[in-house]
Amino acid sequence: MEEEGHIDPTTKQYIPTDFVAIKAKSEIPGEEGLAGKFVFDNYVIPSMTRDLTKYATCIVVNSLPFGGVIWDALQGENAMQILINALASKDYDKAVDILLEKAKKTLSSSQLLEFNVATIAAGIAINAISCWGN
Repeated sequence: MEEEGHIDPTTKQYIPTDFVAIKAKSEIPGEEGLAGKFVFDNYVIPSMTRDLTKYATCIVVNSLPFGGVIWDALQGENAMQILINALASKDYDKAVDILLEKAKKTLSSSQLLEFNVATIAAGIAINAISCWGN
């Protein structure tokens, strides 16, 4: 489950960075599925109830190309809180600007070609629509 998240050394909590992959692993048969289900039920679900805004931000960021890289780059920085605040206040232009700025500093030139305003806006819009009923 290391590819889908990591343990925060300060809080000792499992921080999911790829919800879709964790959920998928929890549904496969066998030992790997049991391990995935254990992590999903005991670490991912409880972490969602603690900070839903950060969880939603994680979903948005991980919907984008190289989102895990961007998520990791945002950790421990004021940029994460600013991004969360922008999403919570529905200031999507600011959220896109934050993500683009972080991508420019983090991604290689070839990766950056896949990461643009349209991609970010589409990722946020798709997640906003899919989460509307929740």
